[in-house]
Amino acid sequence: MIELYLEQTPSLISKMKKALSDKDWDSLYTAAHKIIPSFSIVGISKENEDVARQIQKDASAKQNLDEIHGLVNQIDSICSKACEELKEEYDYIKEPTNDEREKILIFLVDDDVLFLKSLEIEFTGNTESDIMTYGTGELCIDSLSLHPDVIVLDYYLNSVDSSAINGLETLDRIKLIHPEIPVIMLSSQDKIDVAVNCMKHQAFDYIVKSETAFLRLQRAITTIFHYQKIEKP
Repeated sequence: MIELYLEQTPSLISKMKKALSDKDWDSLYTAAHKIIPSFSIVGISKENEDVARQIQKDASAKQNLDEIHGLVNQIDSICSKACEELKEEYDYIKEPTNDEREKILIFLVDDDVLFLKSLEIEFTGNTESDIMTYGTGELCIDSLSLHPDVIVLDYYLNSVDSSAINGLETLDRIKLIHPEIPVIMLSSQDKIDVAVNCMKHQAFDYIVKSETAFLRLQRAITTIFHYQKIEKP
């Protein structure tokens, strides 16, 4: 998915420039419309969606040619920088530079079978990491002897089996046994108090389940290994 957006975004910008040069208003409107969903994927703030929508508005009215030129150049500059940064992060995860092991080991822990499988597919398809999946916190804890580099952990984790330990309790037990293992919490709740609570329990990061969750996980993992390199004597 990330490779697709890295290819699609520059292509749409090129189409906007050509449509602008040809005064092809319909193609300009379409390209501006298609590029908006790319912004959240490549990490561009939502405020820039207004720029693309202004291009659509001017293209629909077939006016303000000079303004459109400036807006297209603005989007080009923003997207080029964002895509370059994303590609660097993507390449880092795609080809890990872990000196001690060729592949990093990531535990994915979630009782939502479909989400867990989709996350596993994203990681195996887009990274060179070793992936192990678990449906309960208990199974994850029992496997800590494998020394995972990162654990991605669901916040609830007991929505299917109410007798299972939840995500926070799992996090506490992980930190008690192996405090050095970074744990990234996942939840469908976009609430600041939930995020703060996870951080109080020593989570490295808190990520909301959404269409950009995998991208955000990649960035968090990149940050983890960046910090680990800095901390090495």
